[in-house]
Amino acid sequence: MTRKQLTMAIALQPKSLKAKLRRTLLPPAKVAKNRGRSKRSRAFLTRLRRLPTIADKEKKKRKAEADKPKQKPLTEAERKDAEEVAGALGYRVEWVDTMEENGTIDADKKVIRIAKDAENPLVQVLGHEVAHGVRRMIGGKFRTLQKAAKEVVGEKEWNERIEKKRKLNAYAEGKLAEEVTCDIVGEALNNKDALKRLAESLRGENGILARLRDAVARMVEY
Repeated sequence: MTRKQLTMAIALQPKSLKAKLRRTLLPPAKVAKNRGRSKRSRAFLTRLRRLPTIADKEKKKRKAEADKPKQKPLTEAERKDAEEVAGALGYRVEWVDTMEENGTIDADKKVIRIAKDAENPLVQVLGHEVAHGVRRMIGGKFRTLQKAAKEVVGEKEWNERIEKKRKLNAYAEGKLAEEVTCDIVGEALNNKDALKRLAESLRGENGILARLRDAVARMVEY
């Protein structure tokens, strides 16, 4: 590697390393030709060549973004169905271009906000937030919804989901079942078979769960 190539390689490294690398690898130009590099310096040079440059990291980051699955926009029918599910609980939906979380719920203003760039399918995010809405409105009804969600996936998968959430260390023990229930309800809105099982599990309910059941039932041939 020539001195010019070495200088260019050092220029691509983090600022905190540049000065040290120049002192170690770039002796004054006048004596550089007469001064052979030590074995240690040659080994260091070899490692330096193998280091990913800032440009490499940026290229990798751009590739990861490009490979990320793009969220398909909701059709008018899907949007209407989603808003009808939220409306069954007295909530309205606001579609936000982007925000830190996939979705949020404001129980005071009766608003569910969904990020259009959410990692999960939009109707799934909305279903998750709707289930949280049931929990905030009527705790007793949420226990019924939780039982229905458990019937949708079966006891074995329910227990596996609880354990998976527990390992995340992101939720208090008392919140694990709530999060799993909301996940299942959200996923059901994106899966016709699960949606039908959820509606069947809520058969015979009245009040808020009856409105939720009727809304999800209209999303499938039921």
